[in-house]
Amino acid sequence: MFPTYVRLGYSIPAYRLSRVLNHPLAKPINITLSVTNRCYSRCRSCNVWKVHKENPEIATQEMTTEEWGKCLKSLGRGPIWFTITGGETTLRDDLPQIVSLIAKHNRPRYINLATSGIYPKKTISIVRETLKITSKNNILFTLNLSIDEIDERYEEVRGVPKGFEKVKETFFGLKELKKEFPEFVLGVNMVISRLNYKRFKEIHNYIMDKLGPDSFVSEIVERRKAIYFDDDLSIPDEDAQEILNYLIEYENQKSEQAKVIGFFRRRYYRILKKIIHDKREAMPSYSGIASCTISYNGDVWDAPKETNIFGSLRENGYDFSRVWKSDRARNERKKLRAKREYSTTANPLYTDMLCNLKI
Repeated sequence: MFPTYVRLGYSIPAYRLSRVLNHPLAKPINITLSVTNRCYSRCRSCNVWKVHKENPEIATQEMTTEEWGKCLKSLGRGPIWFTITGGETTLRDDLPQIVSLIAKHNRPRYINLATSGIYPKKTISIVRETLKITSKNNILFTLNLSIDEIDERYEEVRGVPKGFEKVKETFFGLKELKKEFPEFVLGVNMVISRLNYKRFKEIHNYIMDKLGPDSFVSEIVERRKAIYFDDDLSIPDEDAQEILNYLIEYENQKSEQAKVIGFFRRRYYRILKKIIHDKREAMPSYSGIASCTISYNGDVWDAPKETNIFGSLRENGYDFSRVWKSDRARNERKKLRAKREYSTTANPLYTDMLCNLKI
C-alpha cells in the first residue's frame, strides 16, 4: 500500500494550487459515499426518512453494486479516507461488497462507517464481514454509532421504539468483535442540538462510563440540504462554546493510545469555537477540491450545507474525472468560494485542517 504520508506529501500542494486555479489537479483524498437514503429512524434532526417515505421510488434510484464498482474504479488510488453514510447504511445488504470494491480499486488507509445501530444482528453480521476485508487489506476501519440521547429520551429524539436498548445490544455485540479484530475502532458520534444540549454532560458521561467507546466525537447541528432538514435546532453560541471547552479538556485527559485521535479532535473543537464565534470560515475551504460526496444516485456534490451538484456519474459513463473537471464543477466551485459558506461538520473540516496545515 502506498504510504499515506507520501500521498499527502504530493496531494496537499496540488490541492492548494487547485484552489488558486479553480481547477482540480488531483482527485480528492477524502470521499464520502452516501449509499442510501432509506432510513427507518424518525430523527427530529434529519428528514431523510420523510423524503423516502413520501417518495418510495427513490429506493429504485440507488446505484447497484456493479455501478459503485465502476465509480470506485474510476477514482483510482488517490483517496486516503472513505466515509460511508446514508440514510441507514446497513439497509444495503451489499455493504461488505462495496467495501471490498474500495479495497480493490482505491487502497485507502481509512474507512469510516456511520450507522444508527438499531438493527443489532444485521449490523454485527455486516461489520464482521467488513472487518474480514479491511483487516486483510491493511485498512483501519472505524464504526461510529450515532447516539444523541439515552434511555427513554432516545425514542423521543430518534423516533424508534425501544431504540436505545437496540443500540446498546449492537454496541456490546460490536465490542465483542474487537477480540477477533483488535484494530477495529468502535466510536460514538453525537450531534448536539437544542434537543439535547442541556443534557450534554450527562449523556457524554453515560456513553463514556457505561459504554466505553474507543472514540467519541460531537458535532454542532447545522441546517443542511443534504439531510433535507429545515427546522432550526441550533443552540445558543455561549452554550456551544462551553460544551466545546469541556470536550477540549476531556481530550487532554485521554489515554496514551488515543492521543493521536485526541490531537485532531482538540484542533477540530478549537476551530469549531472560532467558526461559531466569527460566523465565517476559520480557514480556506477545500470542499469540492480535496473532499466530496458521491450520492446514492451517482451525483457528485459538495459543499456540506448546500450540496452543489458537480455532475452525474451515471450520465458521464461513471467517469469521475470527467465530472470532477467539468465546466459545471468549475462553476460550482467558483460559487462556493464566493459564498465562503462555512460548515461545522467534522469530515470536511479535518480535510481543511490538513490542506491548511492546521494540525
